[in-house]
Amino acid sequence: MNLHFDSERIKALRDRLGFTQQQLADGIGVTQPSVAQWETGRSQPTGAAVLESLIRLEGEMEKEAAV
Repeated sequence: MNLHFDSERIKALRDRLGFTQQQLADGIGVTQPSVAQWETGRSQPTGAAVLESLIRLEGEMEKEAAV
């Protein structure tokens, strides 16, 4: 399990979900500016709950792609 989410990985996940930055932020309990900063590489997501949410969303997308 890869716990590192760089800017490209976060943007790719959001794009696959078809979410806006606000929708992703709402879904994982952070602010839209946080998502924007992650996507531009100005900061990285921290906190177990946020990382777990991103991993869960990514896992759901991988399962759907395999079907």
